[in-house]
Amino acid sequence: MDARSDFLETIEPGPWTIKKYVFTDGPDVDRSEWTSPVYTKQHNASFLGRTALRNPKDFHGEVGCTPVVNGCAQLRLSTYDPLSPDHSALLGSQISTKSKWGLSSCAKVAFHARVICPTSMPKGAVAALFAYNLLNQNTDQRDEIDFELISKYWNNPAPQINTNVFYDSAQGEAEQNTIAQVFGNPIDLMIIWSSNGIKWLVNGVTVRSSSQAPQSDMSLTLNFWAPSATGWTWAYDADLQPSNAPGQGWTFQIASAAVSYVPKGTE
Repeated sequence: MDARSDFLETIEPGPWTIKKYVFTDGPDVDRSEWTSPVYTKQHNASFLGRTALRNPKDFHGEVGCTPVVNGCAQLRLSTYDPLSPDHSALLGSQISTKSKWGLSSCAKVAFHARVICPTSMPKGAVAALFAYNLLNQNTDQRDEIDFELISKYWNNPAPQINTNVFYDSAQGEAEQNTIAQVFGNPIDLMIIWSSNGIKWLVNGVTVRSSSQAPQSDMSLTLNFWAPSATGWTWAYDADLQPSNAPGQGWTFQIASAAVSYVPKGTE
């Protein structure tokens, strides 16, 4: 399944416009279209769970980049963070579109990516696609719609995927959805939302629906990281630990990404 207007119209009718993101082989994604969170004293957006997030400002050279190989963006998670003074952090990745979309400017929006998970890695990692807009950093108020793929459950006899939504809140509404999926294969993830609510689709099949939806414009964001034992016990696992020297690493591949939308007044 790809991001196609004819498929979207079967779910949410409308004149869909599709923006496809092209990943061109090289040392980094196109930074005119993609950004990564950076450290500030006021708000350290570049640290998540127990994972520092790569970015070209805080990390020098290729360490801070998200390379593209064979047309796939390579979101890397490593056990070694060279900037962690006590070697307590892992080093992950996050990329977000600089552009944002949402119900304040569009009648309907869909975020899509085809992803490939590294099933050989230990438990304790999270690979995600989500729509995101931080509304208030002091209170962590945000609009957010998530797909979260938890490595603990990639090889489970009944594989699960986590879905979550935040409505101008610091607390989300999460569900664990059992899916028919072999995680070693490419997975198509799609979030569609409109005034009618939200649909989460895996390989073209709806796994969850909600009658509500955030209203603000959000970026398409993808990341790969490790939560802490106290921050998210369902996803955390002690099998995955930081190291004090270059060691293990894994890659969450983004084979394609697209944002589709129906402008207001055309639906």
